[in-house]
Amino acid sequence: MGALQAGQTPFTVHYNLTEMFYMNACQIQMHVDVDKTFSQLSVAAEAKYAYVQADLSANYQSCLTSGAITTIINENGVAVDPDMKAMIDKQVGDMQDKAWNLVKTEIFDWQPKPDAPATASTGACGGAAVSLKANYQSHGVHFDQSWTLNDTVTKLDTVSGTLTELEPAIKANLNKYLAIVDIGAYFQKLQVAATPNIDFSGTEVGDPIKAASIEVAYPVLGVDGSVSLLADGTPTLKTLGDGFHYTPTAVNEAAPSALARWTKDNPNDIINISFMRLLKSLPNWDANQVTITKKLVYDPDDPRVDLSTGTPMITVVSTGVDHTPVVGPDDVGYVYVKFVLDRAISSNVTVTLTITLAGSQGTRTDVLTFTTTDPKQKPIAVWQVFSDKYFDADVAKVKIDVEVAPPPSNFSGNPVAWSGVQAVPVGLGRIKRIVPFTLQLPVLTDPAQSTLAGQYILQAQKENAGLS
Repeated sequence: MGALQAGQTPFTVHYNLTEMFYMNACQIQMHVDVDKTFSQLSVAAEAKYAYVQADLSANYQSCLTSGAITTIINENGVAVDPDMKAMIDKQVGDMQDKAWNLVKTEIFDWQPKPDAPATASTGACGGAAVSLKANYQSHGVHFDQSWTLNDTVTKLDTVSGTLTELEPAIKANLNKYLAIVDIGAYFQKLQVAATPNIDFSGTEVGDPIKAASIEVAYPVLGVDGSVSLLADGTPTLKTLGDGFHYTPTAVNEAAPSALARWTKDNPNDIINISFMRLLKSLPNWDANQVTITKKLVYDPDDPRVDLSTGTPMITVVSTGVDHTPVVGPDDVGYVYVKFVLDRAISSNVTVTLTITLAGSQGTRTDVLTFTTTDPKQKPIAVWQVFSDKYFDADVAKVKIDVEVAPPPSNFSGNPVAWSGVQAVPVGLGRIKRIVPFTLQLPVLTDPAQSTLAGQYILQAQKENAGLS
């Protein structure tokens, strides 16, 4: 602070700048007429046995003049900066090399009589001595190459330096270059920002949670910065259950602290809870460590809820260094399986699923039914359980009951029914999610019943279509 006020700048500035430029479309086309190239080189060869690098370089220019080799560069009529020109020149050079490599296989003999070693050279013509093929046949061979640039170009620029040149300006205009902002004890605080991940919509597939809350505990600091310790050496903790509420799109800095709780009325709130930070870690407590208590209140009337507490509320406590906790059903556990039948079914077919899930803390049975109003779509049924009791259950047993009812015109007919069992590997853990899981329709092994079921389905489809 004093150095700045004195006009001195004891800073070194480093910045990494990534620049992205849009380049106007640039296209390079090279066309090689092998017959014209041969003719040009044949005339130039005269009585020579072989060419050397200088001859080829000169005749390459002649090929350009005669039209044997043409290069077209289009860059939308704008000026080309040095970096862009270097890029284009390199690309043209590469294309020339490729063109001559193709030409040599057509018109040159690359095994001339031994001679003194050639000197090193660069460019499209190379440095070796070559001779024309005596038996070259004109057969209208043309080579074409193209290269197009129509994109953004990225350039990285890294610069570092000091601000000593600003000293005179700072002294002359101190208020312009120096602003003092008092942030108080902000950096001495430990901030916890909690968010919910709960669907409060109240729909059939929404989360059956009425409310959720959070509490954060951290060591108590005395006036002198000391920490009170318990008999076992752990610090005395202070628990806060209220905080500053805001959303990603609305922040009211004048709002008072409120209960750290979420309901359908504030489903998007971020709740900030803060403490004075420890000056250093303690033997039994890291300076960044907090204890977080999450409480979730479920809908007691929702059949999907099955908590080990026997009540609608459950509490989850954890200690760690996570300062952005998320509160939701993941903290407790749930099952979400989207069953899809392996085929579409007729309107007179009903498929019933009896699902049994067994864990060390109990067994649960749920019943779902596949029905359809669209014979072209495979039916879907969603199985959901919100519970902490089945983390060690890894397989669910599904009994599949199928019934084909007689068509409406056959009032006295008896339905055809059969069943089967299929295992569903849900896996260990609190979260069991499978989307989708395809169930196979059990096989009807009785031939007579299978024929009757087919007749029922066909007749029902005809009657539904108004064809009976």
